[in-house]
Amino acid sequence: MFCIVDLETTGGSAAYDRITEVAIYKHDGTEIVDEYVSLVNPERSIPVFITGLTGIDDEMVAAAPSFFEIAKDIIEFTENTTLVAHNARFDYSFLRQAFKDLGYDYKRKTICSCKLSRKLLPGYRSYGLGNLCKELNIPNSARHRATGDALATVTLFELLLLKDNKGLIDFSITEWKNELKFPDTIKPDEVFNLPEEPGVYYFLNNQQEIIYVGKSKNLKKRVSSYFNLKKHPRAKKLHNDIAHFSYELTGNETVALLLETNEIKKHQPRYNRARKRDNSGYGIYDSVNQNGFIELHIEKEHDDALPVASFITKGKAEASLNKMIDKHHLCLKLCELEAKTKGPCFHFHLKKCNGACVNEETASEYNQRIDEVIKQFTFEQPSFILLDKGRNVDETSVVCVENGQYRGFGYIEGSGEGYSTSDLMECITESDNNRDIQSILRAQIYKNQYKKLISL
Repeated sequence: MFCIVDLETTGGSAAYDRITEVAIYKHDGTEIVDEYVSLVNPERSIPVFITGLTGIDDEMVAAAPSFFEIAKDIIEFTENTTLVAHNARFDYSFLRQAFKDLGYDYKRKTICSCKLSRKLLPGYRSYGLGNLCKELNIPNSARHRATGDALATVTLFELLLLKDNKGLIDFSITEWKNELKFPDTIKPDEVFNLPEEPGVYYFLNNQQEIIYVGKSKNLKKRVSSYFNLKKHPRAKKLHNDIAHFSYELTGNETVALLLETNEIKKHQPRYNRARKRDNSGYGIYDSVNQNGFIELHIEKEHDDALPVASFITKGKAEASLNKMIDKHHLCLKLCELEAKTKGPCFHFHLKKCNGACVNEETASEYNQRIDEVIKQFTFEQPSFILLDKGRNVDETSVVCVENGQYRGFGYIEGSGEGYSTSDLMECITESDNNRDIQSILRAQIYKNQYKKLISL
């Protein structure tokens, strides 16, 4: 029995967005035998551009049930069935996350009609649902609504069933398991029963040495991939050395990235090429000269000071510094790219330096532009705490940065609300601050990958 599913949501991230509409059609392989359709109150505003796409607005879902009110219905309706969806990963991830938020581990077998179409209907320009409907004359009177897209997927799936004379549909349900090969020391169920959650995983050899550390938003999927016989030669070599594995749940991707980075530096695993060493690159450092001007210069990274920005090679540091100089009209002499002789720097003659080198601008004016440069590589706020999802619904992760330095992460019970700053900081485990950690945090903050940011 199959359940053809389509969801509408408030956005594209299962971790941070919510379901607004669900349509499920139960299919026995010949025809639809039952259906379940409902709008869902996402308990948040629907973005304007999403309303423009789906037509679903806040007013439409105001009186609709919240997901927790229909969760039991969905569990019972889809029990002992295989979920079918066009781009199944999207719909399944939203369902799993919605149930996870309620403390329930929702698992179903899945088939992706998009992937299956590529195998059974070769030769099309695009395998998006809209294009396939157009090419195959499949009607869809309600595009980007759950009912319209789900019914179009039903028609497509029925066509795929007719085309499937090689049993690809049955095979696709268990396909990934059949391609996996495990060492004698690892039972397949150990991998198949892994949580589909964010975390860090460790591969060990027969001597119990950690030989690889990785992170994933889906531990089960990522760990399984290393036992796939179709992997490239380097992965096969790692595969042959794996005797055991372990993992640690993190609750969210940010903590997984932070933990992975420090674990690689700590254990120096044989198969991890990146992020093995601290202080192995070059940094752009700042200092104030006797006239009050902030100078920038490139040095090999060291522990005496934290650089404004870090780079793997000296060439990349120089390229970045030159871009800063051109963009902000900085002085070559004050960036140590030209000897500090009397007279103006070369860029002054080209009108690319405002004259700091010949006292034609004040230290205050020059330093204001330097501050703009430094802001590009530092946090907007020097001290803050990031709150995000924990390893279960009853806890919250806490990441702390103080005076621009990463302090560490930890977990606290509940949503994090009502705790004092000192309570939040007490729950963290101290950790090293380094170039990779700074890059990770800046990137995650830029992408808004957190639930709440608290300024200290």
